[in-house]
Amino acid sequence: MAIWIEPTDHLNAHLKALPEGEATRVWNELEALNLRLGSLLQQGRPTTTTAEARAEQLAAEQLAIEVVCRYTGVNRGMLFAPERHSTLIVARGQLAALLQEELKYTHQRIATVLRRDRTTVRNAILGHEDLLATDTAYRNTYAALVRAFRQQRAPSPAQFAQPRHNPRPLARAS
Repeated sequence: MAIWIEPTDHLNAHLKALPEGEATRVWNELEALNLRLGSLLQQGRPTTTTAEARAEQLAAEQLAIEVVCRYTGVNRGMLFAPERHSTLIVARGQLAALLQEELKYTHQRIATVLRRDRTTVRNAILGHEDLLATDTAYRNTYAALVRAFRQQRAPSPAQFAQPRHNPRPLARAS
């Protein structure tokens, strides 16, 4: 038995904008989530809220990456590359801080997103905090980045007029 949750329009828009490898990773996570969902539904457990929340979380994660890339001038490929140039280190620190502060990600989850280890993530966040405390230009740039993320993540008034998700219950594919 296969169960599928239809991705929201918001998530689909972000998936289409991703490079092939990153889109595949996100899609694979959604497929794994749907397999887990099928298992939980067979056991009679409520799951719709969890699946929708995870899909929205993935969309927000991709939005955070997009905003950091735009504000730092670093492309997505370089953000995850093994190079350690100062511009990349700063961009990774900003992304790590944004994921921690806005999405409440743990260091382990951020490490998975950045393809780094937890110690590297912790050091990136500490470096970010030092720059926030000492560099006014950096602080202003990061504040603008956070505002842009929040603004793009917030639903528009038009979205309140229509249901955001398909109100139908999950259908079982035969």
